[in-house]
Amino acid sequence: MRKCLLIIIFFTNIKLYAQNKISFGLEVSALKSIGKNIPAIHRSPASLVTYHYNSREKFLNPYFNFLAHIQYNFTSKFAVGLESGIYYHYAENFNNTQNQSLIAIPVGLTLNHKLFNLNSKPFGVEVAAGGLFFNINSNWQIKLKNALIYNTVFFYKISDKHSIRSGLEKEVDRVWFYYKSLDPSFPNDTYKTIINRFSILLSYRYAFW
Repeated sequence: MRKCLLIIIFFTNIKLYAQNKISFGLEVSALKSIGKNIPAIHRSPASLVTYHYNSREKFLNPYFNFLAHIQYNFTSKFAVGLESGIYYHYAENFNNTQNQSLIAIPVGLTLNHKLFNLNSKPFGVEVAAGGLFFNINSNWQIKLKNALIYNTVFFYKISDKHSIRSGLEKEVDRVWFYYKSLDPSFPNDTYKTIINRFSILLSYRYAFW
């Protein structure tokens, strides 16, 4: 009986420790591209082909993400986390294909810092960095595959389980342009570059524990 009681106390303490140190939640965000498109030109010295694209480009429409987030609290003010889920785009123009939908998979690391209390509730900042995995190859001349994402958000905890967030996100898409020569005197050509995208975001997170 005594051993059973000690075992119950031991596992209860472990559970309480885990709840204090580890948190898990779900988040939904709405994002909107900002800034102007910046045209760019690249002329290949080998094939003499000129590529026209935007080095910075806006998404046409707002888009959304749905993320699961697990976080380890080092102290009452500092925490690190891991997040993943889906990004969803609708009616976009990828590779000159109109009204195209896209689902991408993000995986990222987060660093969370509580700055101060606002009306007795925590207010802080969270930075995240990671990868966004997708493959768009509907046009044989252009391919977009995967991206890096970075964001910085300020958060306000309405309660222990509910928080709202707002900030800025940068996405760096990897892009390949392909040229197939019809003239045997000119070689085929591939040009690799990036497209930068900036968005503002507004999100809500619910913490299960």
